[in-house]
Amino acid sequence: STYTMLVRAYKLRHFVDEFVLKMFWAEKNNAAKAKLEQLRLSPEECKHAKLFTVLLSFADNAQQEFSSDQYPSLTLALPALEGLHHVWSECYDDEKYTAFRPALAATINTIKSYYDLTSENSAYMISMVLDPGEKMQHFAKNWSDDEQRSVSERTKDISATMPDPIATPVATPAWEREFNKYISGDLEDIPAEMSLVTWWGVNAPRYPVWASLARDYLAIMASSVSSEHAFSSAGITITKRRNRLKADVVEALQGLKCALKRNLLVRVSGPSSVIEEQLEVKQEAESALEDSATAMALESDDNTVVLVLDLDSDAEEEDEISH
Repeated sequence: STYTMLVRAYKLRHFVDEFVLKMFWAEKNNAAKAKLEQLRLSPEECKHAKLFTVLLSFADNAQQEFSSDQYPSLTLALPALEGLHHVWSECYDDEKYTAFRPALAATINTIKSYYDLTSENSAYMISMVLDPGEKMQHFAKNWSDDEQRSVSERTKDISATMPDPIATPVATPAWEREFNKYISGDLEDIPAEMSLVTWWGVNAPRYPVWASLARDYLAIMASSVSSEHAFSSAGITITKRRNRLKADVVEALQGLKCALKRNLLVRVSGPSSVIEEQLEVKQEAESALEDSATAMALESDDNTVVLVLDLDSDAEEEDEISH
């Protein structure tokens, strides 16, 4: 990116200056020497280059924040745009960035135009509400009351389109009761190592309609970076010597490549109903064994407690240990 290139160039500015100077002394043509002389950065230009890297760092941080393909990123898009707009607006008012004010004004307007486009798409807002650790907190802190009501109404309208998990004849539909339960409930404490997708998978029985929304909306990427990576990866797979690969073969190769890279072929299984049933069966068996052992170990006869030992089984255990 321009930011990475500029940071590297600024760190190596002394070597770049020396390189240009050597070309200048080696050049015989006066016109070419004059052009090379102009390539040498003055102290003021170096100062501007450093300030420019600071401005670009804000954009780079925002892009990195919502361009990941490792976790749902659409939830971070609006906060990242708001944060970028805020920090660049502060830079616009800062006198040390006076030379960059025309550029800052243009970029601030561009961010605003992108931000306005998000108001036409409910996916951004719903994905933020689907974060159980935040829910409506961001809107409550940064948006007006009317805007908050708009978000709530949009989310409610979309929830109403999802199929009811249980058809009931009561006045309040099941989806609406679940909607109110989630929105009005306390914020969830999500473990640091648990992703939003995993959390919704675990809590789908509690909020089936919301979990259905999570499946639809959390898969949406906030930027095209992951798609561009996929195309680049496909370009590496489909070389000139493999230009006759069929679409299904390319698809299989790309899937296998991704699975190997992400370590998806062999991994610890996540929470599931099957594992929960196995754990319950194991716990019941352990409880039954403990109850049986207690009944065998203690026998009450005239208020006297007698310890009963199974000598055969103890002898068998000693034989096994000795072997």
